[in-house]
Amino acid sequence: MAKLDLRTILLVLAVLVLGLISFNQYLSLKDERTENEQLAKEVERLKTVQSQEQAIYSRTEDFLQATLEGGAIDYFSVDLTEKTEAELDEDHHLHDGSRSQMEDFEIFNISVQQKEKAYQIYAIYKVALTGVDGELAYPGDQPLLYLTSRITWIEEDGEWKVDAHELQPLASGEEVTEAISNG
Repeated sequence: MAKLDLRTILLVLAVLVLGLISFNQYLSLKDERTENEQLAKEVERLKTVQSQEQAIYSRTEDFLQATLEGGAIDYFSVDLTEKTEAELDEDHHLHDGSRSQMEDFEIFNISVQQKEKAYQIYAIYKVALTGVDGELAYPGDQPLLYLTSRITWIEEDGEWKVDAHELQPLASGEEVTEAISNG
């Protein structure tokens, strides 16, 4: 066997070291690319979620306004529409059709929480009641109501619809905090 000189040994060691460095670089670049792809997908998902949440927020504002103006049923899912129409038929026979009107609508807070394939919304707002058909028993006497709504939005036929709506007067801030934390 031919005798190896120092230059050949150093050359082989240099090639081996460069090979190890190159292999390490390749693996770390591959890991970084994979991580970058995952981060890009996560950023895209978060952008989508944020835009959906913003759309739900805006839709909730419109729904609450429509609730006060009598057009909330346009936002209801098919199931909730059927249930509500049945209840309205029963209530219509009990009342003469005269109702107080609401004005001075102000939203204080809307909280949007994603729940699997739905969004759970908590809203706190106020309205002023007028008398029946807009007339007050005593002019200047407008009772203020502070209300909370718990709304469930679902996607139905490509559009966000209200599947549940619980409307309650606000008794205390503790009740709202408890309701939000218990989901």
